Amino acid sequence: MKRRAWFGVAGWLAMAIFSGTATAQEMSAEEIAMFDKYAMPGENHKLMEPMIGEWEETIVMWFAPGAPPMTMEATMTAEWILDGRWVRSEHRGTMMGRPFHGIGLDGYDSYREEYVSIWMDNMSTATMVSRGKHDPATNSVAMMATADDFMSGREDVPVRSVTHWTDPDTFVFEMYTESEDGTEYQVMELTGRRVTPAAATE
Repeated sequence: MKRRAWFGVAGWLAMAIFSGTATAQEMSAEEIAMFDKYAMPGENHKLMEPMIGEWEETIVMWFAPGAPPMTMEATMTAEWILDGRWVRSEHRGTMMGRPFHGIGLDGYDSYREEYVSIWMDNMSTATMVSRGKHDPATNSVAMMATADDFMSGREDVPVRSVTHWTDPDTFVFEMYTESEDGTEYQVMELTGRRVTPAAATE
């Protein structure tokens, strides 16, 4: 844990030092173009624009294979941050009689050419980082991550998720993980509906 925390700080410092060194030098046009290619938001970031706004969410969860589903209602507010590089979403609801508050950060890593999603909430001290690709044919994003199951003691359990849009004002997020015998099963289905449909604002 300490090594991971140290690496995060060290990575931030390395980026700051690199940026300072680069700007102190006489950069060529090619170097500036290379820097901008990976530093500036692009077309892939614009694909996240439909997320922006106010949403109502219906969330169905399964805590074990074959277990009865649990349903909860929530709200989501999403906005651009860091000059169009990341979308910050805030989710609020009630889970198992307790207030639920989650925060998501979604962006596009131009160097790795993949989407990145970072999730944290008040039901855990862990953070989940997912990476994946956009499929233009289905207008969906499939991502992979790992998570620790503190109830069973298993670490780095594979987590697969798919987000697809059924129309400009509705999206469905599905999440799957593995049971202790290695069988994949669905743990969540979240349906988001825009509070003010896009057609109503035109």
